[in-house]
Amino acid sequence: MYSAYSAPDLHVRSNSLVALRRVVEAIQGKTVEGQPVRRLGDTAEFAYIRTILPQGAKEEDGLVYLSDPFIRKLVGPQLKLTERRRMLCYNHLRMIGHAALLFRTEHSRPPGSLDELVKAGCCPGPFNDGSLRCSDGGTYSLSRDGTTGVCSHHGHAYFLTPCCEIPVTQVTKSEADEYQSFLRDYNQYWRIFFDPIALRLQITPERYRLETIVLPLIDNSIYTSLAMALGGRPENLESLPIPKKNIFTAAFRFDKEKLLRESGLPAAAAELAAIDQKDPKANARASTGQCATNLKVIGLAMHNYHDAYGQFPPAAILDNQKKPLLSWRVQLLPFLDHDDLYKEFHRDEPWDSEHNKKLIAKIPKNFKAPVAS
Repeated sequence: MYSAYSAPDLHVRSNSLVALRRVVEAIQGKTVEGQPVRRLGDTAEFAYIRTILPQGAKEEDGLVYLSDPFIRKLVGPQLKLTERRRMLCYNHLRMIGHAALLFRTEHSRPPGSLDELVKAGCCPGPFNDGSLRCSDGGTYSLSRDGTTGVCSHHGHAYFLTPCCEIPVTQVTKSEADEYQSFLRDYNQYWRIFFDPIALRLQITPERYRLETIVLPLIDNSIYTSLAMALGGRPENLESLPIPKKNIFTAAFRFDKEKLLRESGLPAAAAELAAIDQKDPKANARASTGQCATNLKVIGLAMHNYHDAYGQFPPAAILDNQKKPLLSWRVQLLPFLDHDDLYKEFHRDEPWDSEHNKKLIAKIPKNFKAPVAS
């Protein structure tokens, strides 16, 4: 397989092995040129994140941590400019590959050179010239098997040299202007520090769970506004009606009290706080709202049942003598995310059998009428 690649391809593989060796040395805690490797796990900021998201939690199948230096490098000129140049080069290399495929289709053989592609009219113009030139000073050529392009600077189209191994020594005026424009937009939200981000992942057959922690290092951040609007008491979102076939749902609870205060309406905020505490009318309204939510959830479960079985659930499960055993509520349990409870019921026994009576206490709150305090 290696024989199909030219010398630049092997050089790219050599560079990548060097990068991989650096990763292994960092894991082993070895030194590079006499200097100890500074690992992310040894930093104070990562240790702090681990106090918020402790290691070993059952909700954690994986952790993604984007540190301040990492994000700084992502948006820095070294990576942004090298990635821009490499992307342009990659597009040119893929154009060469498409031209080579067209040539092979028309002539039943691979092309011998880039010039042959130009003469056959398979590409928009001569490569290594004008707008079809590598912006990083590389020279294009055909791969040894004549199927795609190779750049002397960026490598093979399917195995490009990593950006971290391509130093930036000079930039053009247009590149500098583009980066400055990006920097002006970016600095509207981040000035000196970048907000580190941690993502804890849980991936199980039952659910996908993503927990995000953003460390607000500075006040002038978009996250500060989000924290103000969405802060306050946590809200239980489990009772919201969500169709079984739903792929993704986002739900938010706005901190209305704080937003009113920040908007210069302290009287309205105080009134809302009083309502939230012990106003009987407010409790009655909340009870009515919860009742409406429960009815919506039950109605949605009914329709999901209909989607699955082509009919709505009967009033009760009947035995051979047509006597009712269990009501429609039990049949809706799988459509209310209570499949385990549904399986616990003995569906060939009445609701007040010795076994089934023990499960009455587990009835979902959606079937209970809220009581106003």
